Amino acid sequence: MAHSPYRLAFFAAVMALIFAALSPARADWELLGSAGYKLRLEQSVIEVGKSEGRYQAIRLEVTGSDVEIYDLRVVYGNGSKEELRVREVFKAGSGSRRIDLAGGDRFIRQIIVTYLPRGPFQLKVFGEPAEKWVELGCRSVGFKIDRDVIKVGRFEGPFGKIRLRVIGNKIEVFDLEVVYGNGKRDDIPVRSIIPDGGMTKPLDLRGGGRAIQRIELIYRSQPNFKGTAAVCVDGLSGGL
Repeated sequence: MAHSPYRLAFFAAVMALIFAALSPARADWELLGSAGYKLRLEQSVIEVGKSEGRYQAIRLEVTGSDVEIYDLRVVYGNGSKEELRVREVFKAGSGSRRIDLAGGDRFIRQIIVTYLPRGPFQLKVFGEPAEKWVELGCRSVGFKIDRDVIKVGRFEGPFGKIRLRVIGNKIEVFDLEVVYGNGKRDDIPVRSIIPDGGMTKPLDLRGGGRAIQRIELIYRSQPNFKGTAAVCVDGLSGGL
């Protein structure tokens, strides 16, 4: 059955009034502005530090929202730059593969990231150090002044630095002597009380990177010594 134009107009007017009554907007409300997340290409600079260690590779980790990483520009300590094309979308909670740096281990000053965010996110950049601490050996600690030898190996190294670590109790270290692969000796006075879980600062070895045959330690536990404890020696490989 056909409807007259007047009936259709009346029906449309009624429906308009119903929708107006249901709508939360009112005629006397004025739009003050709007905000939303803009999907646009952006660039951020991550300051690392001109001499904050040497790194041979980097890795990315994304949290919060998905993001498309376009490029990375690595600025090294000497001012030279390396362009790394990524062109990959990372899901929130995911990470990149290991990205090698040209020329092996390098000091990094800045990392400049070009990206397209899909929402609020955080990008973390991790560096793989070119210099790695290696445990050379440990010795159990007694109740009295003791002298111990940690055998390393005549051709193990080269190492540029060593450090002492203590596990289990506070230890007083008096002295240590490093015997290099060629038989030469290096006496390093320590005179330090190392707390449980603590360590000394890195101790430089004469002549830079050297192979170590053994390390001789003189130390004692503290008067309140209880249970077990150990003193360990680490070497910094690559620390030439």
